[in-house]
Amino acid sequence: MTKKEELIEMRDNASDQNVKALFQEAIDREEIKEGTANQQVIANTLTQISKIISNAQMSKSSVDDTAVERIVKTELANAKIGLTNLDASVTSLLQGQKINATITILGASGTITTFSTQIDPEFLSRPLTQLILSDVVAKNNVYLYGGAGTGKTYTAGEIAGLLGWSLVEVNCNQFTSPLDLLGGQTISGYQEGLVSQAWSNEVDGKMASGCVLLLDELPKIDPNTAGILNSALAKVKLEGDRAKITNGRGQKLEKGNLIIIGTGNTKLNETSEDYEANFKQDLSLQDRFAGSTYEIFIYYKTEVETTMKGFLFIWLYLTKLREQIEAKRLQGRAFVSIRMMESLRDTYKIYRTYDEVLKSASGTPLISQPKSLQQACESFFSLFPRNVADELKKITDYDGFKTIISAKNNDPLPTDYPSSPMNFDTPQEIADANAKALANDQTKSQIYNA
Repeated sequence: MTKKEELIEMRDNASDQNVKALFQEAIDREEIKEGTANQQVIANTLTQISKIISNAQMSKSSVDDTAVERIVKTELANAKIGLTNLDASVTSLLQGQKINATITILGASGTITTFSTQIDPEFLSRPLTQLILSDVVAKNNVYLYGGAGTGKTYTAGEIAGLLGWSLVEVNCNQFTSPLDLLGGQTISGYQEGLVSQAWSNEVDGKMASGCVLLLDELPKIDPNTAGILNSALAKVKLEGDRAKITNGRGQKLEKGNLIIIGTGNTKLNETSEDYEANFKQDLSLQDRFAGSTYEIFIYYKTEVETTMKGFLFIWLYLTKLREQIEAKRLQGRAFVSIRMMESLRDTYKIYRTYDEVLKSASGTPLISQPKSLQQACESFFSLFPRNVADELKKITDYDGFKTIISAKNNDPLPTDYPSSPMNFDTPQEIADANAKALANDQTKSQIYNA
């Protein structure tokens, strides 16, 4: 009898479910070693590896791929798992790429849903992601709140991508109507509601494997209209006929694979001087998200490793500016978002290549006075009163930033640009940015680890 067969026999003879699970883990390892593991077993293993890699990368000022791979192999060796059919995926993880995987969700009612998707190791390893994925299985409604530009909508979209489901977005405001939510007759004919589409998994006439229903800016919805959402939110955990909702045609819609994520700048039962368009919602609406309401924050690591890679001199200054704006509670006037960073990054790209990017039909460059990084910054500062802008410039050492910009202007572009991307990062900037990202993300992640 082979080792695998012995393990299967011991698993089948065990009466305790925890013992059965331990034997199953050992069986999974044997299958991976012999190359017979199914996709789900491999996906589960890769998920664990991704966490190891992410933690290893976060703990270092610069990533040494060889060292990280050694950590992974050591961990696999300790678990007695071979690398025969994992090498390609480990390589993808080391390069920060998404990996193909098959995900299985075992619902509380015993139903099993399996689908193929791609996993982003960095996003998957975030504590908030793990909480939301637990809510997916438990069929909990999720509410994310935080300042503008903190990534609430982005997170919902990434969850949809991780699950391989469609994202259905409701932009909530005082004009959101029952027709928008559940459907109704319009001048051009019947229009199905967004909630109805997500509920039935039929989006724009096509069936989806599941849906993430995003109720974006939920506090802005009229409280009377919010009552319509209350009914749907209360039925998410139900099954069968009890889980059906009625659309604008009076049809009863069966519930497919679904998670509902609401977002807002504030908690649902609060008002805010910074966000005057919000309504204070009824406590019954807040109760629909009880136990799964999370404050959200910007992940510096994502900005450092993706959005602003190659332009960390801009990121280092803008994070100082962002933190001062937050400390002085000035977000009601303007804030530093990922979009803001992308805008300054792309402005600088064009500044360095303006004579090549826009030409007339005859081939003559049309830009002779390109917008500078300083001009983009001044445009942002103009959103504040002059005395406030002057104070922000002083405490963030804006003059020092302008000196850095002048020095960067003399850095050469890659000889094969645009085949090779621009990269102005120095070893010191990379070290400083990684250290700042690590400290920020670890500190703020503690709110999820109570």
